[in-house]
Amino acid sequence: MNEKSASGDMSDVPPDQTHCGAENDADGHSDASVGEQGEQASQTISIDSPTNSGVSGIGYDEIIERLNVVDKGIKQFHERATKLEEINFRMNESVVSLRRQSDRSLLKPAFTQLASLAAEARQFGLTAAETDQNAFNSFADSIEDIFSLYDLFSVDAAVGDKFDASKHTAIQRKDTDDEELDATIARVTRQGYSYSGDSRTFIPAQVAVWRYQPTDKADS
Repeated sequence: MNEKSASGDMSDVPPDQTHCGAENDADGHSDASVGEQGEQASQTISIDSPTNSGVSGIGYDEIIERLNVVDKGIKQFHERATKLEEINFRMNESVVSLRRQSDRSLLKPAFTQLASLAAEARQFGLTAAETDQNAFNSFADSIEDIFSLYDLFSVDAAVGDKFDASKHTAIQRKDTDDEELDATIARVTRQGYSYSGDSRTFIPAQVAVWRYQPTDKADS
Protein backbone atom coordinates (compact mmCIF):
# COMPACT_ATOMS: atom_id res chain seq x y z
CA MET A 1 0.00 0.00 0.00
CA ASN A 2 2.68 2.43 0.99
CA GLU A 3 4.91 1.64 -1.99
CA LYS A 4 2.03 2.01 -4.33
CA SER A 5 0.99 5.26 -2.84
CA ALA A 6 4.50 6.56 -2.98
CA SER A 7 5.02 5.41 -6.49
CA GLY A 8 1.58 6.50 -7.29
CA ASP A 9 2.29 9.93 -6.01
CA MET A 10 5.44 10.15 -8.09
CA SER A 11 3.69 8.82 -11.10
CA ASP A 12 1.02 11.42 -10.70
CA VAL A 13 3.62 14.19 -11.19
CA PRO A 14 4.01 15.07 -14.84
CA PRO A 15 7.46 14.31 -16.24
CA ASP A 16 7.84 17.84 -17.63
CA GLN A 17 7.60 19.39 -14.21
CA THR A 18 10.26 17.04 -12.83
CA HIS A 19 12.69 18.07 -15.54
CA CYS A 20 11.82 21.75 -15.11
CA GLY A 21 12.71 21.71 -11.46
CA ALA A 22 16.09 20.24 -12.16
CA GLU A 23 16.65 22.71 -14.90
CA ASN A 24 15.70 25.63 -12.58
CA ASP A 25 18.23 24.47 -10.02
CA ALA A 26 20.87 24.23 -12.69
CA ASP A 27 19.95 27.67 -14.03
CA GLY A 28 20.14 29.19 -10.55
CA HIS A 29 23.65 27.93 -10.03
CA SER A 30 24.70 28.98 -13.51
CA ASP A 31 23.21 32.50 -13.06
CA ALA A 32 25.11 32.97 -9.83
CA SER A 33 28.37 31.88 -11.41
CA VAL A 34 27.75 34.15 -14.39
CA GLY A 35 27.08 37.11 -12.05
CA GLU A 36 30.33 36.54 -10.19
CA GLN A 37 32.24 36.25 -13.46
CA GLY A 38 30.59 39.47 -14.68
CA GLU A 39 31.67 41.42 -11.58
CA GLN A 40 35.21 40.14 -11.93
CA ALA A 41 35.20 41.09 -15.58
CA SER A 42 33.90 44.59 -14.84
CA GLN A 43 36.59 45.05 -12.20
CA THR A 44 39.18 43.90 -14.66
CA ILE A 45 37.82 46.31 -17.27
CA SER A 46 37.76 49.23 -14.87
CA ILE A 47 41.35 48.61 -13.83
CA ASP A 48 42.61 48.14 -17.36
CA SER A 49 40.38 50.83 -18.94
CA PRO A 50 42.08 53.26 -21.36
CA THR A 51 41.13 56.24 -19.20
CA ASN A 52 42.87 55.01 -16.09
CA SER A 53 45.85 53.76 -17.98
CA GLY A 54 46.04 57.16 -19.74
CA VAL A 55 46.15 59.10 -16.45
CA SER A 56 48.73 56.87 -14.90
CA GLY A 57 50.71 56.99 -18.11
CA ILE A 58 51.42 60.80 -18.04
CA GLY A 59 55.12 61.34 -18.14
CA TYR A 60 57.21 63.80 -16.10
CA ASP A 61 57.95 66.00 -19.11
CA GLU A 62 54.25 66.28 -19.97
CA ILE A 63 53.41 67.30 -16.39
CA ILE A 64 56.10 70.00 -16.49
CA GLU A 65 54.78 71.23 -19.84
CA ARG A 66 51.24 71.50 -18.48
CA LEU A 67 52.45 73.33 -15.38
CA ASN A 68 54.34 75.79 -17.59
CA VAL A 69 51.15 76.46 -19.55
CA VAL A 70 49.26 77.14 -16.30
CA ASP A 71 52.06 79.38 -15.02
CA LYS A 72 52.06 81.33 -18.29
CA GLY A 73 48.31 81.83 -18.06
CA ILE A 74 48.60 83.13 -14.48
CA LYS A 75 51.31 85.61 -15.48
CA GLN A 76 49.20 86.88 -18.39
CA PHE A 77 46.25 87.30 -16.03
CA HIS A 78 48.37 89.34 -13.58
CA GLU A 79 49.67 91.51 -16.44
CA ARG A 80 46.13 92.26 -17.62
CA ALA A 81 45.01 92.95 -14.04
CA THR A 82 47.91 95.38 -13.55
CA LYS A 83 47.06 97.22 -16.78
CA LEU A 84 43.41 97.48 -15.74
CA GLU A 85 44.45 98.91 -12.37
CA GLU A 86 46.61 101.53 -14.11
CA ILE A 87 43.75 102.48 -16.43
CA ASN A 88 41.37 102.72 -13.49
CA PHE A 89 43.86 104.88 -11.57
CA ARG A 90 44.28 107.27 -14.53
CA MET A 91 40.51 107.48 -14.97
CA ASN A 92 40.07 108.34 -11.30
CA GLU A 93 42.74 111.02 -11.58
CA SER A 94 40.96 112.48 -14.62
CA VAL A 95 37.65 112.51 -12.78
CA VAL A 96 39.20 114.24 -9.76
CA SER A 97 40.94 116.77 -12.01
CA LEU A 98 37.74 117.54 -13.93
CA ARG A 99 35.82 117.92 -10.69
CA ARG A 100 38.48 120.25 -9.31
CA GLN A 101 38.42 122.37 -12.45
CA SER A 102 34.64 122.52 -12.33
CA ASP A 103 34.67 123.63 -8.69
CA ARG A 104 37.28 126.28 -9.40
CA SER A 105 35.33 127.61 -12.36
CA LEU A 106 32.24 127.93 -10.21
CA LEU A 107 34.15 129.68 -7.42
CA LYS A 108 36.21 132.00 -9.63
CA PRO A 109 33.63 134.83 -9.86
CA ALA A 110 33.21 134.88 -6.08
CA PHE A 111 36.97 134.76 -5.47
CA THR A 112 37.54 137.54 -8.00
CA GLN A 113 35.05 139.76 -6.16
CA LEU A 114 36.72 138.99 -2.84
CA ALA A 115 40.13 139.83 -4.31
CA SER A 116 38.76 143.20 -5.47
CA LEU A 117 37.30 143.85 -2.00
CA ALA A 118 40.65 143.08 -0.40
CA ALA A 119 42.41 145.48 -2.80
CA GLU A 120 39.88 148.24 -2.10
CA ALA A 121 40.20 147.72 1.65
CA ARG A 122 43.96 148.11 1.47
CA GLN A 123 43.57 151.18 -0.73
CA PHE A 124 41.14 152.77 1.73
CA GLY A 125 43.54 151.90 4.51
CA LEU A 126 46.22 154.03 2.90
CA THR A 127 44.05 157.16 2.91
CA ALA A 128 41.97 156.48 6.02
CA ALA A 129 42.60 157.87 9.43
CA GLU A 130 45.20 156.09 11.49
CA THR A 131 42.54 154.59 13.75
CA ASP A 132 40.74 153.04 10.74
CA GLN A 133 43.79 151.71 8.95
CA ASN A 134 44.00 148.59 11.09
CA ALA A 135 40.34 147.79 10.46
CA PHE A 136 40.73 147.97 6.67
CA ASN A 137 43.94 145.94 6.72
CA SER A 138 42.39 143.32 9.01
CA PHE A 139 39.46 142.99 6.62
CA ALA A 140 41.85 142.44 3.70
CA ASP A 141 43.87 139.92 5.74
CA SER A 142 40.68 138.01 6.55
CA ILE A 143 39.90 137.62 2.86
CA GLU A 144 43.38 136.27 2.19
CA ASP A 145 42.92 133.84 5.09
CA ILE A 146 39.80 132.56 3.33
CA PHE A 147 41.84 132.14 0.14
CA SER A 148 44.46 130.12 1.99
CA LEU A 149 41.77 127.65 3.09
CA TYR A 150 41.29 126.89 -0.62
CA ASP A 151 45.05 126.75 -1.30
CA LEU A 152 44.95 130.15 -3.02
CA PHE A 153 48.03 132.29 -2.47
CA SER A 154 49.15 135.71 -3.64
CA VAL A 155 51.41 136.05 -6.66
CA ASP A 156 53.07 138.93 -4.76
CA ALA A 157 52.87 141.47 -7.54
CA ALA A 158 54.78 144.57 -6.45
CA VAL A 159 55.76 147.98 -7.82
CA GLY A 160 59.01 147.78 -9.79
CA ASP A 161 58.55 144.13 -10.81
CA LYS A 162 58.81 143.24 -14.48
CA PHE A 163 55.47 142.86 -16.12
CA ASP A 164 54.61 139.16 -16.60
CA ALA A 165 51.61 138.47 -18.82
CA SER A 166 51.12 135.06 -17.20
CA LYS A 167 50.61 136.70 -13.78
CA HIS A 168 49.58 140.28 -14.48
CA THR A 169 46.88 142.09 -16.43
CA ALA A 170 47.79 145.60 -17.59
CA ILE A 171 44.78 147.84 -17.01
CA GLN A 172 46.73 151.06 -17.59
CA ARG A 173 49.86 152.27 -19.44
CA LYS A 174 51.89 155.10 -18.02
CA ASP A 175 54.49 156.91 -20.09
CA THR A 176 57.96 157.53 -18.75
CA ASP A 177 61.19 158.92 -20.13
CA ASP A 178 63.17 156.55 -17.92
CA GLU A 179 64.05 153.63 -20.15
CA GLU A 180 64.87 151.41 -17.17
CA LEU A 181 61.25 151.60 -16.02
CA ASP A 182 59.91 150.34 -19.30
CA ALA A 183 57.61 147.32 -18.92
CA THR A 184 57.72 147.44 -15.13
CA ILE A 185 54.79 147.70 -12.71
CA ALA A 186 53.92 151.27 -11.78
CA ARG A 187 51.00 150.42 -9.46
CA VAL A 188 49.19 147.31 -8.20
CA THR A 189 45.46 147.87 -8.38
CA ARG A 190 44.49 144.33 -7.34
CA GLN A 191 46.67 141.50 -6.16
CA GLY A 192 46.73 138.24 -8.11
CA TYR A 193 46.31 134.71 -6.77
CA SER A 194 47.15 131.20 -7.87
CA TYR A 195 46.54 127.72 -6.49
CA SER A 196 49.33 126.02 -4.62
CA GLY A 197 51.36 123.79 -6.94
CA ASP A 198 49.69 125.18 -10.06
CA SER A 199 51.91 127.07 -12.48
CA ARG A 200 48.93 128.93 -13.95
CA THR A 201 47.59 132.07 -12.30
CA PHE A 202 43.99 131.72 -11.21
CA ILE A 203 43.27 135.45 -10.70
CA PRO A 204 45.79 137.70 -12.50
CA ALA A 205 46.97 140.82 -10.70
CA GLN A 206 45.65 144.07 -12.12
CA VAL A 207 48.52 146.52 -12.57
CA ALA A 208 49.54 149.75 -14.24
CA VAL A 209 52.66 149.40 -16.39
CA TRP A 210 55.34 151.92 -17.30
CA ARG A 211 55.89 152.50 -21.00
CA TYR A 212 59.09 154.17 -22.14
CA GLN A 213 58.59 157.29 -24.24
CA PRO A 214 61.63 159.46 -25.13
CA THR A 215 61.28 163.11 -24.08
CA ASP A 216 61.55 164.52 -27.62
CA LYS A 217 58.71 162.29 -28.82
CA ALA A 218 56.64 163.22 -25.83
CA ASP A 219 57.16 166.95 -26.49
CA SER A 220 56.30 166.57 -30.14
